[in-house]
Amino acid sequence: REKDLNAYTHNWCIWSGWSRIRSSTVRDPAYIGKGTKIINSYIGSFTTIGIAVKITDSEIENSVILVNVKIRCVYLIDSLIGINLTIEKRRKTVETRHR
Repeated sequence: REKDLNAYTHNWCIWSGWSRIRSSTVRDPAYIGKGTKIINSYIGSFTTIGIAVKITDSEIENSVILVNVKIRCVYLIDSLIGINLTIEKRRKTVETRHR
């Protein structure tokens, strides 16, 4: 488990070993699976993130992300994301709404 000084997690967040959280906020309740990397992102309440997921520059709330998913520069709410998918915004610039 690795969390940098710019990352914030609430009390009821469960995250497994070998996960990395950098420059991000994770609100409770949330579950972060083994081998997941969260970089410069916001993970909202009632979110479950599976094994080997990489999330960068994104916001996710009230969602379930399954195994081996890559998410970049998107805002997801009330979503179920399947296995082995890549979801990213095509534009290079993104406005973030970090809370």
